[in-house]
Order: sequence, then structure tokens, then C-alpha cells
Amino acid sequence: MPEVVEPGFAGFLEAAANHSHDPYVFAALALLAGLRTSEAVNASWSWIDFERGAVTVPSASRAFSTKNRRPRTIPLSARLRAILEPLHEAKGYLIASENTDAGKWQIRFEPKRSFKTVAKAAGVE
Repeated sequence: MPEVVEPGFAGFLEAAANHSHDPYVFAALALLAGLRTSEAVNASWSWIDFERGAVTVPSASRAFSTKNRRPRTIPLSARLRAILEPLHEAKGYLIASENTDAGKWQIRFEPKRSFKTVAKAAGVE
């Protein structure tokens, strides 16, 4: 099945790629796989199955649970594969996180702030 990417989405992905790694991966996961914000920022490399061509979101993670509390599998589109394969690591998270002094995990970027910056650069209001 051919993938259809709206012109605004393509421009947004390009602007995100020019911004930095984390917003680019976040935008790709959200726009091309339909991941929710909490899923995208907590996405693990273990979810990505390049051989099967699938992204499997577990029912729960360290920071979220799926809407219906069931795992779901999403086809890995050619475009998302092309974005993720060069970045692939054996383990860990797609978007960098760090352990704070309080022992809590925290992502290194703020999705809302990054979204606004990337949208402005892409000319998307």
C-alpha cells in the first residue's frame, strides 16, 4: 500500500530533522505511526521490529499505559523505517532520557515547546 504524506506533514518532518534528533524522532513516531505523546516520548527500541515491519506498543511502560490498556501493533511504514534504521540501537529509548537526582526518569526535551518551534520553522500554524 503506498504511503500518503500530506505536504504539511512532509514539511514538518523536514523542519524537525533540521531542528535536532529528539523532535525529529518524536514527530516521525507521532505522524507516521500515530503514537500518542506519552507513547512517543517513552518509545523503546525493543518496540521496533524491522524484520516484521512493525511497531508494537506495550500495554504499559514506566510512564504510561495505552488508552485501552492493551498492546497494539502498528505497521512500520517505509518512510518511518528509513528514518529509524540509521538511528537504531540495540537497546534503550528512541528519545534520550536521563535519570534525575531524585531517581525519576525525565526526557531531555519538551514536546510542546519543540512542536511550536518546529511548526514555526515549517510554516505550519
